[in-house]
Amino acid sequence: MKLTIPTIENVKSAKKAIKKYINITPLTHYPSLDKILDAEIWVKHENFQILGSFKVRGGLNYGTYLKKPDSSSVLVTPSTGNHGQSIAYSAKVFGYKSIIYCPLGINPSKIESMENLGAQVISEGNSYDESKYNAQKLAEKNGYTYVDGANEEKLIAGVATYSLEIFDKINDPDFLIVPLGAGSGASGACIVRDGLNKNTKVIAVQSSASPAGYLSWKEKQLIESQSNSKCEGLATGKGYELPQSILKNSLDDFILVEEKDIFLAMKLFLFNTKSLVESAGSSTLAAALNLKKKIKGKKVVLIASGGNASANNLIEALKL
Repeated sequence: MKLTIPTIENVKSAKKAIKKYINITPLTHYPSLDKILDAEIWVKHENFQILGSFKVRGGLNYGTYLKKPDSSSVLVTPSTGNHGQSIAYSAKVFGYKSIIYCPLGINPSKIESMENLGAQVISEGNSYDESKYNAQKLAEKNGYTYVDGANEEKLIAGVATYSLEIFDKINDPDFLIVPLGAGSGASGACIVRDGLNKNTKVIAVQSSASPAGYLSWKEKQLIESQSNSKCEGLATGKGYELPQSILKNSLDDFILVEEKDIFLAMKLFLFNTKSLVESAGSSTLAAALNLKKKIKGKKVVLIASGGNASANNLIEALKL
């Protein structure tokens, strides 16, 4: 399958196409975080998005390209939760059925949400990549439409719309810190920054317990590695071709953070923004704390990518 890198025009088109379905989420300045980080800190609250995640933007944009459904129209995709919700929601909006393959042990509330949206959820396998393999097999066997969670330009163009909203409000922030699992959010941020000719530095962050994306970017080739992160939105075991093809030429920096720092950041988000940010989104604040010297005195935007925290992750955060 030929992979096409989305353009800024694709992102602008996506913004128009999905506008009636989504929330234009707040971009909020927090003086209390300024004090902690000695910088001007803004948070893009995708945890306030429909379904509690930025991923819905991509699913809806994908849906606008679907043909008119019939009785056999089924979307099949792998997910650790938020992407699956986005495809289930898009399928419901555009008249399709959906089947979501998930690894065992993901956040039960995300499974419930997908099922409430009408999806058939199949939980099997121990990793995202096992779920991907099973989803591809089912789609191929039955002639269903397979939606790749990483190597799909329509998803990237859709999720990139949150970056477009950021630059609509803040002309030229110094840093944009983005969590990375498969890489749609970070690659989308790079597309928008480059397309608008901004000077903002885009920094990706991933858990040190699941470093495949980081290693792929660092080595400029797709790397597989162990994935042991408790942060399901960051827990991927390899790099993905389309996002990495964008990141290798455009991403300014990429850091790994420890799991305990992510859960501490979740607690800091809760008490300073009065909102729940799931572990993947909290990694951006963890990264900012690790980069305190680098960002001192600068204007920084943190992507709170979602709010679908598991009870176990929240309990772990509150213990710190």
